[in-house]
Amino acid sequence: MGYWQQRAVTDVGNEMLNDLMAGRKLTICGAWGGTERAAEDALAGLTDVCGERHQLGLLGLEKAPEGKMVRVQINNVGIEQGYTLNQIGVYAKLDDEPELFILQDERGVDIPSVTENPSFALEVQGLIYITNDVEIKISLEGSKAMVTPAMLAQLLADHNADPQAHPGLTMAIKQ
Repeated sequence: MGYWQQRAVTDVGNEMLNDLMAGRKLTICGAWGGTERAAEDALAGLTDVCGERHQLGLLGLEKAPEGKMVRVQINNVGIEQGYTLNQIGVYAKLDDEPELFILQDERGVDIPSVTENPSFALEVQGLIYITNDVEIKISLEGSKAMVTPAMLAQLLADHNADPQAHPGLTMAIKQ
């Protein structure tokens, strides 16, 4: 049994996606975790995660063949007491509408305190199935995400592979 098998685009999220298809712009602005669960058939009616809320980090938004992939990081930065994470809510703004989708795990994921594991981080990816090329933006301002060694290594590898990364050095070498 895999994690995060229970999921739903909420009723509010479906309305937002319908407006998005009509040409409006959507901005994903945050991710929050909840410590409680709801009945699986009630997920679509939620307007917030259940239980104690914990801010999660947004890592980015990528195009995927089936739609858009939202990357969320779960970490324990500033967490003095561990908790069990049962829900992940990704929030967006289309005017003042609050929410896009919720993921829920039946067992929950134990998040240790920062003293138990100072570098705890895991990434969850949520796919939004959208058939046409609509514009979705993501705001990383205020994101609680932290850079992991694997993320840094990938960023450096991508940077080093980019022929346009150091135009001054390239010009100096050519001269």
